[in-house]
Amino acid sequence: MLHFNAIESTIPTELGRLTLLTEMDMGGNRLTGRIPTEVGRMSSLESISLYVNQLTGTIPKELANLSRLNVLYLDTNSFQPTLPAEICTELVLEEFWTDCSDIGGCECCTRW
Repeated sequence: MLHFNAIESTIPTELGRLTLLTEMDMGGNRLTGRIPTEVGRMSSLESISLYVNQLTGTIPKELANLSRLNVLYLDTNSFQPTLPAEICTELVLEEFWTDCSDIGGCECCTRW
């Protein structure tokens, strides 16, 4: 866990190589830039926590490839106001936090 460590960086694309990692908690840092599409290759991930950062861009549809994912915390960032339909239709999330008021057409937001 690397949460609340004042890390100032982007998320490295090389994280996609960590296919046995089950939890990625980097919330509460100063991460900037986009979530790399390579995160969608981390096939063992069950939980992603990237809340309270300065992430931008779109939420990558490749996250829907993570069939074991059941927790996704993306709130308090600056993502573009769209959410890939795959996130809502292909993932069975137990917990999903995002800034719903900023995301148009987000059916996932109405579930939590």
